[in-house]
This record gives sequence, C-alpha cells and structure tokens, in this order.
Amino acid sequence: MIWALYDRIKETCPSVEVRDKAAVKNCILPLSLENVAAIELDNGDKIETSLVIGADGVRSKVRQAMHADYTAFNYEQCGLVATLVVETPGNNDIAWQRFCRSGPIAFLPLSHNLSSLTWTTSTDHANRLLALSKDEFVDELNYTMFTDEDQNDCVNKSLFAMSKLPFLSNDLAPTPQPPHVVTLQGDTRAAFPLGFGHTHTYVHPRGVLIGDAAHRIHPLAGQGVNLGWHDVMVLNGILGQAAAAGADIGNIQRFHN
Repeated sequence: MIWALYDRIKETCPSVEVRDKAAVKNCILPLSLENVAAIELDNGDKIETSLVIGADGVRSKVRQAMHADYTAFNYEQCGLVATLVVETPGNNDIAWQRFCRSGPIAFLPLSHNLSSLTWTTSTDHANRLLALSKDEFVDELNYTMFTDEDQNDCVNKSLFAMSKLPFLSNDLAPTPQPPHVVTLQGDTRAAFPLGFGHTHTYVHPRGVLIGDAAHRIHPLAGQGVNLGWHDVMVLNGILGQAAAAGADIGNIQRFHN
C-alpha cells in the first residue's frame, strides 16, 4: 500500500518531495498563527510549514508537541500478526473472522495463496504462540480455526433447523470454509500490545492529528484503520475548502469548528 501511494504521488504530484532514510527528531508548533510550524529531522534538516499533519501513530511526536491531554489504558492483550500461505478450493477473496476462547482470529486475503493473520489474545498466550516452531504454530492455528469445541450447541441446532425450512433451504448457498493454512511466509510472526487511547483535542494552530495519533481502539473488525481512513477523507475536505477560499490552511481550528 505504501509503495502504491508513493507511485501515485510521483504520477500526480510532481512538486511533492518524499523524504526517506530520515526520522523526525522534534516537532515545533507555534502558540498562534503568527509563526510557522517546523519539523527537525535526525539528519539535521529543518522543514518549515504552514501545517503539520500528525499521522505518526500511537507515540506521536506531533501530539506531544501539542501538549494535548491524552487518555490511555491497556487491554492486557496482544495482536499477533503473520503472513500465511493458504490453500482454498475456490478464490481466496473472503475475509474471515472467528471468535474463539483464546480470542478472535482474522484472515484477510492478500492474493490467491496469501492471507494476513491477526490473532487477538492474552499477552501470555501470544508469547507462547511466538515460542512455537513454525509447524507447531500452523497446526495450532488450523486446529483453533476449524475445531467445533468453541461452537455453541444451541446456535448450531437453530441454524440447522432454519436450513430445513422449506422457504429457506432452496435459497441457501453451500457454506464456504476458511482457507487451510499450509505454512508461514518466512517467519513473519510478530506481536504488539493492544490498548485504548484518545486525544482530547485533534487540532492546534498549524497542527492536526489523524489516525492512531488521535485515537487508538481495539482492532476488532478493522475499525481502527477505518477510522483512520475517515480522518483522511474529512481532513481532505477541510483543506480543500481552505485552499478554495484562499485561506490559511494552518488555521485548522476555524475549519474544524
């Protein structure tokens, strides 16, 4: 996705310069619109700008520069991620999520034989899964994904009864099955702690926060990334209005209100 964005920028925005191999050392936001904002890089460069967009994640330097109040707590869980090599009778074009005793498991298709895994579980269980060999991990993942032990007998009986109703049985398509995990692509397993975080204000003179820099939630059903994309959409509209009006884009509070 990142490379696709780079390509799109090169094609449509030739005046945009992408800096790589450099990290942000410091972010300086003014107290008023009389001064510009500045970003200091670890290579000594300093970039002055009318607006800094803080899309720099949970430990946002832009949020720190805003001195905004921030509420946060841990879920005492980890998200274990990996890239899976899978096989499936049909096309690998369905996202799967199964709710298990150990926590929800999600498969997101990447290609015809690759899927991305997110397994939300306790910190202790995540550490145990990381310590398994690749083959042991794949065996446990397949077992957890396909076992019946977590299923509710009452729900299964209700679904079976509904499938036998004459006005439904002819309309129900065969139930698809999740892909079978063959192996890991390399050993791409990693785990990251899950937590909640919310900034009490998203805007500051010449600064604005989006994505995880502004709000962090549980990754269930991908709502965190969906909120981030919505931030991008809203901010794009706000900056478009400012540019069309010939206004100072750093006066983000005016358009936010």
